[in-house]
Amino acid sequence: MILPDQETKFDLLNNEAIAITIADLIRGHSDIPVTLGVHGDWGAGKSSILEMVQAGFEDDKDVLCIKFNGWRFQGFEDAKVVLLEGIVDELVQSRSLTTNSSEQVKQIFRRIDWLKVAKNAGGLAWTASTGIPTPDQVQHISSAIQKLTTNPSKNDLESAASIFESSFGEMESRRVPKEVEEFRKEFDELLKLAKVKQLVVLVDDLDRCLPETTIETLEAIRLFVFTSKTAFVIAADEAMIEYSVRKHFPDLPGNTKSRSYARSYLEKLIQIPFRIPALGVCETRIYTTLLLVGVEIGVESPEYLKLTEKARTILQRPWLGKVITQEHLREAVGTSIPGPVQQAFNVAEQIGSVLAAGTYGNPRQIKRFINSLLLRKQIATARKIDEINIPILAKLMIAERFQTKLFEHISIEVNKSTSGVCTDIGLIENFDNRTTVKQSKKKAVPRTKPSNELPEWLREDDVLSWGRTQPSLKDTDLRPYLFVTKDRGGYMEGAGGASHLDEIVSKLMAGEMTARGVMDQVRLCTHEDQEAIFETIRGHILQKGEFQSRPSCIHGLILFCKIHAQFQLKLVEFLGTLPVEQLGIWVTTGWKDVFVEGDASKKFHALLDSWEKQEENNTLKAAAVAAKSLSRGNN
Repeated sequence: MILPDQETKFDLLNNEAIAITIADLIRGHSDIPVTLGVHGDWGAGKSSILEMVQAGFEDDKDVLCIKFNGWRFQGFEDAKVVLLEGIVDELVQSRSLTTNSSEQVKQIFRRIDWLKVAKNAGGLAWTASTGIPTPDQVQHISSAIQKLTTNPSKNDLESAASIFESSFGEMESRRVPKEVEEFRKEFDELLKLAKVKQLVVLVDDLDRCLPETTIETLEAIRLFVFTSKTAFVIAADEAMIEYSVRKHFPDLPGNTKSRSYARSYLEKLIQIPFRIPALGVCETRIYTTLLLVGVEIGVESPEYLKLTEKARTILQRPWLGKVITQEHLREAVGTSIPGPVQQAFNVAEQIGSVLAAGTYGNPRQIKRFINSLLLRKQIATARKIDEINIPILAKLMIAERFQTKLFEHISIEVNKSTSGVCTDIGLIENFDNRTTVKQSKKKAVPRTKPSNELPEWLREDDVLSWGRTQPSLKDTDLRPYLFVTKDRGGYMEGAGGASHLDEIVSKLMAGEMTARGVMDQVRLCTHEDQEAIFETIRGHILQKGEFQSRPSCIHGLILFCKIHAQFQLKLVEFLGTLPVEQLGIWVTTGWKDVFVEGDASKKFHALLDSWEKQEENNTLKAAAVAAKSLSRGNN
């Protein structure tokens, strides 16, 4: 049983209302340009909403709705030109423009060709003083022509001649603002010729792109901001767009003003923002049920359609706390429920609450989690490990995915225990946050001394929320569960596999010199691939279990964190999870050029403080003192 993770026109999240509202807003502003944003975290359902918006315009002959995905062209073409050409191409092909409009079509493509040259030549096709191109500009124009004439067809040669003629034939100064204005006028005329009353462009996966591609796409959209009859719907995580803006303008001060500028940049472009709400507890339970039951009975079956209709009715009033019940399942499927369908329903009921607590209502996280959970259960069954209970496995996997430091501690404590029980779990599950940590320790009767980390965890709401989630793990032998979950790399990629990352990960773990050879590939990784790489290498270090000397693959992790600075804090937190009594002095040195982000640097100095104060490892204690002294000397 594998759940596909792709956009769909079929609404399981009750987001159809957002799509309908967006379509109505666009139709209500057909005479003016409008730009809307669909915002949400990765996996929140943005792409599916765009699919539903596009489906809503399919029968409207007055509207041309097209979709653009900048991520697919990243690294191959200039994003601005791809967007412009894509829109014009779709307009020409879908409306079969007559021969009477052929000259207008040719002219607008010539304008785009000129913009290509202007982009390569620094934005100015002719020198202001003489009106003739500089040698560098000639080279850029020549390169553009050569690209078009490699194995040329007749059309390629005509395009090359057009570039040459437009570049050299009009001996006059031509600046980008003038060309942009002319492009807008010609595009307006083309819309009239095509009898398009409104053009709708859906821009997807912008938050997956590198900062340069993101900004280029946004700048291309700005060309249409003052073009009537156009509407853009941009699906993106706001935080990632703001990150791209800050990267594009590196001279901005690294403070709240920088973040404010980045947000203002996005707000100026997007007139109407929509934020996709996260799923609540009951919504997560309904979504999980629909996913699992749908795999068994088929998402196109009448029974499933009947079940989803009932789910939509419930989702209209989520605050009432209702979910899909056994009776609802009987009404949809029939009184004689097939065994696999009943089992899928039971699993959904068992893990729904755990998923709601751990995934924060993110649909993609829910799908990936379910895929990994069921895969691990199948592997355990194949290995004849009969002790695995799905709700217990799910709760432990929630800690593995979302409470990494806690999970690593549980693993270490269980491996030390002869019974496979982690005492700290019971203290967390039974903790009453209306009391102090000190009082809670007096009430509990642990079989062993609580860990040093326990007071910190008892101050974290997410950890306490995890502890309150059923079932309880305090008296459970977790050894078989940890055996099933020990392959962290496999979990990060779920059931889909990560073969495309195997070579990158292998080279990152092979030593510093080899790791440097894949840095260009590391830069192009998506956020999800970055997460998978980091988790795989970290899991490998933990599985080796040798912490006296510097692990060889730590060099690759360091280079990785230098490129993707958002992982620096995670690297510090990882160092903090390593068993203090086994650590060598390597953990205290060599991080000056690694932890450059403010939060990571502060956290590392706090970690040095904790190593200085501990009494379990005197060698580490002395190394921490020396590292702090050296740091003060450098400052």
